[in-house]
Amino acid sequence: MFDFLFKFKEKASPCLFLFFISCVEPCRVWDIDCINGVCPSMSSRKISSWEQGLCQNLRLEFIKTAGGMYGYLDVLSPAILKRCDFEDSLTFTVSTVNSEYTLYALPLKGNQRFLLPESEVRTLLNLFQNEIEIYLKVGGYTATFSSYEFMKAYHKF
Repeated sequence: MFDFLFKFKEKASPCLFLFFISCVEPCRVWDIDCINGVCPSMSSRKISSWEQGLCQNLRLEFIKTAGGMYGYLDVLSPAILKRCDFEDSLTFTVSTVNSEYTLYALPLKGNQRFLLPESEVRTLLNLFQNEIEIYLKVGGYTATFSSYEFMKAYHKF
């Protein structure tokens, strides 16, 4: 079998094959992690959308600590980041069946993880509580998140 591969390699012309995968299924799995500190004030809980391989290029994460609730948006695809114009903040769109919001996030070191301000976290949590699906659009890419699955995980959170 390996002999066949070597012969194929010698006869094949050099080519580069790129596969683009687009998924329309909403994120249905949310992970919950508990981080126990030495005292209750140093403990936290984290809920994040499940990474679905190449299909899920955006990830939302909420961390609840004694100091409050923090939100993060991770852009996992360099191609999406190239299409985004951000210096001080990343602007993205969150839409539902009935409404559309323009929100922003602050870039952290490496420009792949973005911190959501407290007002944007509240907006997202309210949308997850009141809508069926959330569509998050960054740099021309849209990810769909199921509110029902999020709320099931959030109640355990």
